[in-house]
Amino acid sequence: MEKKEEIEKISFSLEIHHENEKLLKAYFESLKPEADSLVNQKKGKVFVEYNAEEKKLILKMETETISDFKALMNSYLYLIKAINDSLNSATSSMQ
Repeated sequence: MEKKEEIEKISFSLEIHHENEKLLKAYFESLKPEADSLVNQKKGKVFVEYNAEEKKLILKMETETISDFKALMNSYLYLIKAINDSLNSATSSMQ
């Protein structure tokens, strides 16, 4: 019987670039507490970095299984969408 190769680690990196540094900082401050939570650390490692000089936000994920990767990815994509919707709503009501 042939032995199946198993995945050792899945790594993913997402960069969000924007000219508005305040907007990027808002994303960072919203995502950072979630990345630091112990709940996520059971599924894998998540790192959020803000680089003001290059005007970008970096989200990195490392997991050991595809299901954990999918769970983390979905969670963070929904969080990013919720943050985006909230910021759009707040800025449009100010105009």
